[in-house]
Amino acid sequence: LCFSFGLSAQHLPLYSAQNDHIGVVNPAGLNQDQMIEGHYQTFGASFRRQWLQFDNGPITQFIRGDYIFHNGSTTGLIFGGHLINDRTGPTGFTGAFGRFGAFLSDDPHYGGVGLALHGGLVQYRVNVSDIRLRDLDDVLIGNDKSELYPDLGVGLFAWKKLSGGFFDDAHVYGGVSVPQILGLDLAFETENEGFSLKRVQHLYATAGCYKPLEDNRFLQLSAWGIYAPGAPIRADLNIRFQATENFWVGAGGSSSGAIQLETGIVTFPTGDYDRRLRIGYLFEYSFQTFGPDAGSSHQLQLVYSLEP
Repeated sequence: LCFSFGLSAQHLPLYSAQNDHIGVVNPAGLNQDQMIEGHYQTFGASFRRQWLQFDNGPITQFIRGDYIFHNGSTTGLIFGGHLINDRTGPTGFTGAFGRFGAFLSDDPHYGGVGLALHGGLVQYRVNVSDIRLRDLDDVLIGNDKSELYPDLGVGLFAWKKLSGGFFDDAHVYGGVSVPQILGLDLAFETENEGFSLKRVQHLYATAGCYKPLEDNRFLQLSAWGIYAPGAPIRADLNIRFQATENFWVGAGGSSSGAIQLETGIVTFPTGDYDRRLRIGYLFEYSFQTFGPDAGSSHQLQLVYSLEP
């Protein structure tokens, strides 16, 4: 008698403040520093630990770099790349991606529309010895397994600076993307059982608004939606308020039953506005009514930006 079951791998690792690292999810996306501040070169890093209630909860790290080129013509170019590492229980992956695209704009500060791709290689791995089967005497055939797969993502992004009324000088933006076009299906077998690890394509959508206020303050509203076949649509809504030029706070919620709180500081390493460093901390807690209590999630992030 043979049994089988499947493990459905999550979409891109969940992390808060996706607007600060939007290029990881949407290769055509521009962040606040590029759209508003004119800092076309940006670098970022993030460390996230989810579900502290579990010993083997997800841990995600990534670093990224982005650059947009515009010489005053009606078109510009998007360059960048990121490295990402994720571990969830016995499974994990490490990936390296490059990013390239183009956008139409007379001046990126006032608006544009872009299309971009990212592509790279991802090593998926399963620590077979950490998997617990229904029959404690059963063992998986073979050793820990890893596979190297190519992956590809595509994104569309548009933004515009408004004028007049309450939204004078505000930037609005929106985009859609499929960051993992290629699927994955890894199969494992035991003497009596088998299982597979699958990843499916996810569709991401985002929209938001940056509203500048007096005295170098601003208000940001952002929304994210994630769709995957056979799964409920996830929606996130967040608000961030920069109270002074050196400090911000934020809060948000998700249709999955999670709340998010964040805070951070902004520094200017050279003493002027040509370069800026943002350091942020985010806390998330899930109030889901099903399954065990997963506990809280925590994230640290850095963003460094500079003018070209």
